[in-house]
Amino acid sequence: MQITAAAQHDYQQAIAAYQAGEFEAAIAQLDRLLGDVPDWAAALGLQGLCYYCCDQRETGITLLRRAIALDPTDPTHFNNLGNLLQRQGHLTEALERLTQALAIDPTHVAARFNRAITLQKLGDPATALQDYQQLLEADPDNPEIRYNSAHAALAIGDWDFGLPAYEARCQQLQHFPEIEASLKLPRWQGQDLDQQTLLVWGEQGFGDRLMGARWIPLLRQRYPQARIVWQTSPSLVRLFQTLADDRLMVLAEGAELPVCDWQVPLLSLMLIFQSDRNRLPWHGPYFFPHKGDFLPASDRPRLGLVWSAGRNPAQSAEFAANKSCPLALLWSVLSVSGWDVVSLQVDEARQDLQTLSDPLLDLGSEIGDFQDTVDRLAHLDLLITVDTAIAHLGGMIGLPTWVLLPAVPDWRWELSGATTPWYPSLRLFRQPSPGDWSGAIAELQTALAEFQPAPQHWDYRGELSIADWIQAADRAFTAQNWPRAEWLIRQAVAIAPEEPSFHRALGRSLKQQGDYAGAAQALAIACELAPTQAEFWHERSSLEYYDNQLTAALNSLNQAIALQGATADHLISRGVLHYRLGQFPESCADYDAAAAIAPESPLLRCNRGFLQLHWGNWLQGWPDLEVRFDFQSDLDPFQYRQLAPAWQGEPLGQQTLLIWGEQGLGDHLLFCRWLPELRLQHPQAQLIFVTDPLLERLMQQLADDRLQICCLDEPVPACDRQVALMSLPAIAQTTPATVPWRGAYFQSSMPPLRCAETLQVGFVWASGKRSSPETARLYREKSCPLNELLPALLAVPAVDYYSFQVGADVAELQPWLEQSDRLFDLSEQLQDFQDTADWLAEMDVLISVDTAVANLAGMMALPVWTLLPEPANWRWGLTGHTTPWYPSMRLYRQTQRGNWSGAIAQIQQDLQQLSRDRDCLVT
Repeated sequence: MQITAAAQHDYQQAIAAYQAGEFEAAIAQLDRLLGDVPDWAAALGLQGLCYYCCDQRETGITLLRRAIALDPTDPTHFNNLGNLLQRQGHLTEALERLTQALAIDPTHVAARFNRAITLQKLGDPATALQDYQQLLEADPDNPEIRYNSAHAALAIGDWDFGLPAYEARCQQLQHFPEIEASLKLPRWQGQDLDQQTLLVWGEQGFGDRLMGARWIPLLRQRYPQARIVWQTSPSLVRLFQTLADDRLMVLAEGAELPVCDWQVPLLSLMLIFQSDRNRLPWHGPYFFPHKGDFLPASDRPRLGLVWSAGRNPAQSAEFAANKSCPLALLWSVLSVSGWDVVSLQVDEARQDLQTLSDPLLDLGSEIGDFQDTVDRLAHLDLLITVDTAIAHLGGMIGLPTWVLLPAVPDWRWELSGATTPWYPSLRLFRQPSPGDWSGAIAELQTALAEFQPAPQHWDYRGELSIADWIQAADRAFTAQNWPRAEWLIRQAVAIAPEEPSFHRALGRSLKQQGDYAGAAQALAIACELAPTQAEFWHERSSLEYYDNQLTAALNSLNQAIALQGATADHLISRGVLHYRLGQFPESCADYDAAAAIAPESPLLRCNRGFLQLHWGNWLQGWPDLEVRFDFQSDLDPFQYRQLAPAWQGEPLGQQTLLIWGEQGLGDHLLFCRWLPELRLQHPQAQLIFVTDPLLERLMQQLADDRLQICCLDEPVPACDRQVALMSLPAIAQTTPATVPWRGAYFQSSMPPLRCAETLQVGFVWASGKRSSPETARLYREKSCPLNELLPALLAVPAVDYYSFQVGADVAELQPWLEQSDRLFDLSEQLQDFQDTADWLAEMDVLISVDTAVANLAGMMALPVWTLLPEPANWRWGLTGHTTPWYPSMRLYRQTQRGNWSGAIAQIQQDLQQLSRDRDCLVT
């Protein structure tokens, strides 16, 4: 094979591009060369390296294999292939290729170095050390070789060689040279320190700093007249203050340093004090918790858990992943162990908790530093963790700590054994082979079954301050860990029960958990302690409102107004309260007063609109309701209003109009009657209706060549105009007398079943559960307790009852199903609203609270009896048993707020009459 001088020149340019990191340029240059000389092994090998560096790793490896096939005498190809295979984790083949390179050229430095690395990864540091030592004979001052050789030597317990070699990290590791240069201080190597100041600076990861802390008391003891300045990570400062005294100062990195005479990296103290694995200082425990109840009491043993290793900036993601253990694998053992398990994970790995089926107490959000961690570790009987900083922390405080290790762990854990000279309280659980966590966890499971927790006796640092409790609670609030925030605030309340702001914070944490009664009570205490704080009274009023204590809420709000004067927000809130109490004139007066202060307030206009609609003044109410999007962005989560200009009723011609459903499923059903109206009024227009996936199959009954049905979670076709579904009655200037009705809009998709011998009655007792305070209140108000409704229904004989309830409330029905053979649960049959329509068509009547199923029955023109709270939703008006929305619907209203007995009694009476009428027809 002839290589021209020009080709050699171009090849050298490709090498230069590769060395400069210009890999794509090098690949292009090599493509041209290989086009002329396709079997040029050196060019193929170089191109393989370039492709690998461009993350086309398999291509790179393939090219290197071709280079070897073409020129099996060049050790460089074997070395490069072995190195890439080692990086990919193919260690056995990597070792084979690197050994082949050395067989060709025993002096090949890169191949020997890469083989040593591969041997270390394979768990053979002794053989790796032989390679390193051979390299050091030729290049004794090479910091990279010395640093790597230190890891190999220390892993096999050879500290005599390993510790001096470990000093090479000060040249090899990132930032070390810069740190030492910036300090402008001579390196201390054990000289006398009488009356001098020594700076000891932290290095590497948190675990290294914790492990190395044991040499600080030894340093303090050996040089009693010296002044020690210990610089470390801010998150370790509070913890390390445990060791501070008048001659030992602990400072955070970045803080201004006092004048010092010497400096030394923390882990260099190992060499200076001539340590080895049999002479490690231990005078623990070194750190101590604050006194306080950081965890709720439990009668079960408790263990802490950390499953993911944090990533040290100096280490690779692969390194951290190798040390991390899948949470699901651990949880499969711990969840059935009989232990209370708490999570101490503090990084993004906390997201893994969401995958667990059982709740786990998550302390991660409230841990701000390592002292916080110690305070919580003191309440544990055992810590189970992977090789990360908390393993060292557990060891440094003497807590029983079990550490899960990869098959080839960090040098300090050596290669075998269940104990370690570093920490008497640690027990090691090792992977039997690389990646095999199941073996280590099986061993751990056996040990856990045999473990007998021993009482822990701690020397406490004193009580935690109120500020510390509140700071921890703030972190829990930020993380939206509401139960934990509540518990932490209660600790502050116990210390300072006279502080009103603590009770207020307690109320807020309870509100977020849906405990509105407890939240209102907490604010009531705050108001007693600070009776002149208007904002406390206002907040108390809102909580009483959510708890359905409307009269109490009104009184609290009036107290806030008396203290602060009537703001627009106060007046709007009071208008809502009067509205909910059925006091419409008073509500209207409040809204008018608010309008004088803030006439364009969207919240005011929307609430005033609902009042007018409820009062029957629909033409006055519709315009106000159009501002709902100005303060409720969640009404348009898919941003349909951004797709096209809003349609306001103008002729459409042949344009395309997008109508998008909003709010609840019942709203989609109630207002979709305007779609046929639009179809008739604009016969040339193309209509697109976007609805919920649960309604899509049902709504297809309205579709034709000019009306397309789409789902809310899918991309929609292009449109010229868009409009929200609930804006259509406003555009049409609808009044109660002009509500469109064109008969049954939906039908069953199934042929009728045979005629039943008994009356077939469907029922729904609960509105869909919601999580936000306002919608949760509506859920409670609209739902009728099953234990009140069902006994009245079952008292009517010769009737079969079919539950159309879906969702979480279905579980309430189970005990009743076991007691009656006239009850049937359809929940598993109802996958969407077309399924519901199919079953509704078989019913003689549906009895339902105000929910989507009632609207569906009404749209099918089927008999439906609807139970309404007092006051009901605006669409049902103030009084009466009929509604302009559905000719086949009969309304059963509460006569007293929260009392369903009258409405249920009337339904029972009407059902008895319906049953008698049916018997007469059958007879």
